[in-house]
Amino acid sequence: SPIPQLREALAKAMRRLASGDADQLDRILEAEGEVESRWVDSLLLRSWGGNPARYGDRMVDFLLERPEERLNFSYSSCPTRSDGFLAISRSAVAAASPRCSGEAYRRLEAVILQFTPRYELEKHRGYRSVGRTQLTLLRCLPMERMSEEARRRLQELERKFPDAPQQGVPIDKGNSEETFKIPSPIPREAAQRMTDVQWISAIEKYREAGIQWLDDGRAVGGADALAQELGQATRSDPARFARFAQRLDQTHAPVYIKAVLGGLTLTENGIHRDPEPGLVFAVVRRILELGIPAEREVAWALRDAALSGLPDDMLDLLIRVATAAPDPEKDVWSGASSPSFPDPDDQGLNTDRGAAAAALAGVLFADQSRRDRIKPAVAQLVVDSVLPVRASTVECLTAVLDSHREDAFAYFKLLMQDADPLLGTSPVERFLSYAMYRDYPAVRPLFVRTLATGRPEAVASVAKLITLAGLTEVSELAQSDAREMLELSEGARLGAAEVYARNIADEEVGELCRERLTEFFDDPDPRIRETAARCWVHIEPEELPRFGSLLSKYTASRAFEDGADGRDFLPHRLQRCGLPLPEECCEYIERILRHWHLNGTPSAFDRHEIPELAIRMYEETSDPKIRLRTLDALDEMMELGAFGVTEGVRQRYER
Repeated sequence: SPIPQLREALAKAMRRLASGDADQLDRILEAEGEVESRWVDSLLLRSWGGNPARYGDRMVDFLLERPEERLNFSYSSCPTRSDGFLAISRSAVAAASPRCSGEAYRRLEAVILQFTPRYELEKHRGYRSVGRTQLTLLRCLPMERMSEEARRRLQELERKFPDAPQQGVPIDKGNSEETFKIPSPIPREAAQRMTDVQWISAIEKYREAGIQWLDDGRAVGGADALAQELGQATRSDPARFARFAQRLDQTHAPVYIKAVLGGLTLTENGIHRDPEPGLVFAVVRRILELGIPAEREVAWALRDAALSGLPDDMLDLLIRVATAAPDPEKDVWSGASSPSFPDPDDQGLNTDRGAAAAALAGVLFADQSRRDRIKPAVAQLVVDSVLPVRASTVECLTAVLDSHREDAFAYFKLLMQDADPLLGTSPVERFLSYAMYRDYPAVRPLFVRTLATGRPEAVASVAKLITLAGLTEVSELAQSDAREMLELSEGARLGAAEVYARNIADEEVGELCRERLTEFFDDPDPRIRETAARCWVHIEPEELPRFGSLLSKYTASRAFEDGADGRDFLPHRLQRCGLPLPEECCEYIERILRHWHLNGTPSAFDRHEIPELAIRMYEETSDPKIRLRTLDALDEMMELGAFGVTEGVRQRYER
């Protein structure tokens, strides 16, 4: 990778070339060929972003080729609260999504709705950050093109992360990371070379948080910004800075030793890792010696270290925090009635008792032998007066669901007393998703109670669980309940439709899913029709030939008329299929042509896939009737001026 200054100059030059002479840029890129490099990928996205009208579809294809990497581009070392977080990916998504084709947009949205980077899914981490990346990317999509599902998910994530910055297109101030945040008073390059003595001197100099103004007019951060650099240094050399923490005392700002503790649990790239437990315990003990109030940060770190086992003093500390910490004093979460507040588990994990409850769950997942020691604390937590603390405690019950099922169910029943706002929330849904396979009749009363609330999100959540239970045949009662979901409210049908769409290709239950899904293709509610049409997302291209019957039913449905998802997404999937297409594909093409006739010259659907599909149908079949129909379709496309039907096609199939 070139030095940052050269890389930045090259990106700006290529971006200008994209907007001024795109043909020349294409020739240069073609001559250079493909290069496997993260910084080259970043360079291409930034370059094409200079002319999204031309490169919109190309940018989407490029992003979705390796979404785990390319939807997760930031400038180096940018925190989630800075404008640099995912700045490259945000710029690309925000530039391409308003201008790409309908098919490309639907593919992009579908992937974003499923996208969670691996670092957000670290085992037993408390789910604190799951969804933050998805929220950031969804905010880059144009509202006028967003599907109902995407809008609904955006609202859910905004409730979960009320403090997340409103990040759309990053502010372009040269695109160096320093422009996206108030810099540390000591630059990272210098901080990386500092000795322990120099760190102590800097910590004693910068005792206060906030912005400080230098004589030359520049603004730098104070203790909080320098602590970020200390945390970053800890990630690179955990053992050194765990020892260094022993030199910190009451005269130093608490933010510094907290930064060391947090840095022990992260990699240099900010990804959670299993820390060296001895280092964590040593820093925690130093915090206790200094009397620094850091219960929450300690609980987070101990949860990360719990997989290796906690010594008795650390476990006792967690139990004390979980049962005696005054934070939180009151419940500021009001469930669905106030969308500005987060989900309960999110608030719970950001309180002292809630964080300790989540850490105790981590201990139980790692070592069931500690259950008897933890049980009295769990008994107190399940009746905590603050609902988000109870929400964080649910994981403790999930951890012992197999080993002590009766206790888990009994405590869960206590936890849910007078706790209707928790119905349908993610921690409760997670517990029920496991519990229903152990004892469906035991959890059924809670399903009924949730359905009775009438809250659309809660109803949809429990309907998904009931439908899943019905598919797996855990009991005849579950199968009966699943059938009832087809007749209940829009929320129940929406949840059921999502489950059937996701399992459409399953070898064991796919046939039942297809049968139920065809009913949803013509559901009165357009949101449900759209959800049902997303079944094509969950079918691999090579599997499409065996879904000819479903394609025929979809083609004749209201979901197709809506253009809910299939007409935009399905042609691309069919085109990628390497096997002969089903003959029902001819009916699909003809129906699209009728849509074009009714709605005038094709616009959003004016693309190359449809003519190419017709040509493939002609070449792959020996049925003279199908061949005649495909030629008729191609003639109609040429009359309509559809993109992709060239004079060469006319000559090739002259009759």
